[in-house]
Amino acid sequence: VKGAREERVDVAVLLTAAVSRAYRVLGLAAPVWQVGCSANFVVFDEANDWAVTPQVIRGAHRNTPFLHHELPAVVHTTLVDGMVVFGNL
Repeated sequence: VKGAREERVDVAVLLTAAVSRAYRVLGLAAPVWQVGCSANFVVFDEANDWAVTPQVIRGAHRNTPFLHHELPAVVHTTLVDGMVVFGNL
C-alpha cells in the first residue's frame, strides 16, 4: 500500500478528481450550493488515513484507480439529497 502522506496527496486535489471531474465526465450539471437545495456532502476526518483494498470496497466491483493506495482521510458520513447513504450523523 502506497502511503498518502508520503506521496503528498492533497485532499482538495483528491476530492476534485473524485467528485468534480466525475460530473463533467458523466455529462451532469455541477451541484448548486444555495438555500433550499438538497444536501449532497461528505463528512470526513483528514487526520486519519485509510487503505483502499478489495476487502473495504463495498459491492461487486473493484475498478478504482485508488486500489492499494492509502488515502489521506477517513469518510464518516455521506449524504445524498439530504439523506444519509453511508455512516451516520
